[in-house]
Amino acid sequence: MAQSARTKHLKALGLPDTADDASIKKAFRKLALMYHPDRNPTNVEEATERFKQINEANTYLTSAAGRVRTPPAPEPAPTRPPPRRRPPAPHRPPPSEKPKPKPTEEEADLKRAQRHHAAAEARRQVQERETRRRASAAAARKREADDLAAQMAANEKRQNDRQRKDSINAAKAREAERNRQQEKLRNEARVKREREEEIRRRRQEAEDREQERIRRGRVEGHAR
Repeated sequence: MAQSARTKHLKALGLPDTADDASIKKAFRKLALMYHPDRNPTNVEEATERFKQINEANTYLTSAAGRVRTPPAPEPAPTRPPPRRRPPAPHRPPPSEKPKPKPTEEEADLKRAQRHHAAAEARRQVQERETRRRASAAAARKREADDLAAQMAANEKRQNDRQRKDSINAAKAREAERNRQQEKLRNEARVKREREEEIRRRRQEAEDREQERIRRGRVEGHAR
C-alpha cells in the first residue's frame, strides 16, 4: 500500500520509482514554480489544483512514510579475533557551526508560493465555515418563523372556534329566552281567558238565580 502511494506521488512529480531525495526536491521546485497560481493568471483553477497535487506529493515523499527504507546489510561473521581496544581519543571541542547558506531566489519563490497556497487554503476553509454557519443560522431562523406562524395559526383557529362557540351559545340563549317569553305570554292569555270564563259563568249563574227567584215569586203570587 505504501509502495503504491509512493509510486502515485512520484508520477505526480514525473519521476520514476527509483528517484532519490535530491531528484524529488529538484522536480518539486521546478514544478512548483511552473504551476504557481501567480504565474498562471489565465488558468488559475487548473494551476491551483496542479500546485496542490505537487505540494501533497512532496509532503508525502519527504515524510517518514514516503521514504524508501533499505534493509541493513548483514554483518559478516568474524574470522579473526577482535583487535585490541585503543585508548579513547582526547576530547576535542566541536567545530563551530557553519553559517547557513542564503536561500536562492527559486527557494524564496517556492516558500512564498507555499505560504500563498497555505493562506489561500485557510481563507477557503474560513469561507466554507462562514457559509455553513450562515446556512445553519438561516435554517434556524426559518424554523423559528415556521414555528411562530404555526403557533399564530393555531391561536387564531382556537380564537375563531371560541368565538363561534360563544355565538352559538348566545343564539341558543336568545332562542331559549324568546321561548320563555312566548310561553309566559301564552300562560297569561290562558289565565285571562279562564278568568273571563269564570266571570261569565258566575254572571250567568247570578242571572239564573235572579230569574228563578222572580219565577218563584210569580208562582207564589198566583197561589195566593
